Amino acid sequence: LIKNHHVPIKSLEGRSLLGKIAMRIFFVRYELLETCNFPIRSKGNLLCVVGMAFGYYALRILSHSEGEMPSYYYYLAVLDIIFFACLLLGLTFVFVAPTIARIQIVRQAFLVCQQGHGLMESIDWCIGTNIHGYINHLTAHKVLDYGYVSPETWNAVSTMAIVRNPYSRMVSIYMYNRWGSHETFSDF
Repeated sequence: LIKNHHVPIKSLEGRSLLGKIAMRIFFVRYELLETCNFPIRSKGNLLCVVGMAFGYYALRILSHSEGEMPSYYYYLAVLDIIFFACLLLGLTFVFVAPTIARIQIVRQAFLVCQQGHGLMESIDWCIGTNIHGYINHLTAHKVLDYGYVSPETWNAVSTMAIVRNPYSRMVSIYMYNRWGSHETFSDF
């Protein structure tokens, strides 16, 4: 539905440049996490590997230029490697559905990190994420309570709900949130 109604494009209208970039990152990451639980091969991870290689290359240059470069260059190169290594781990193993769904402190950190003054939310299109979670995954009661939709608007539009078979829903949740192939359905 999101793609069919061009929500990713429509949600960018009237936003600042930073807001447009943040929403694009949201949609790229959202689509990526719909395809796999632990995204090893992603553009974000490629960026992290390039950043770590740059830091490593800078360290190699600095080690051969004895005393010619200021010492803080060395610390910047080490900081670069540490930053991109942490980002790589975060994008691949921490800020992913299985971890966010099960570990409350990670979920809260993830949602708070995405706050950024509403850069990754579009209330007009009920899409994005903020401190309340993924806006498009909120229940009708929460959408009304948080004021995303007024009661008058809610009563004026047609709404529908799809109820799934509980067993197929549980299998779907298992496939989406499992810890890789090591977790069996009965352990889940």
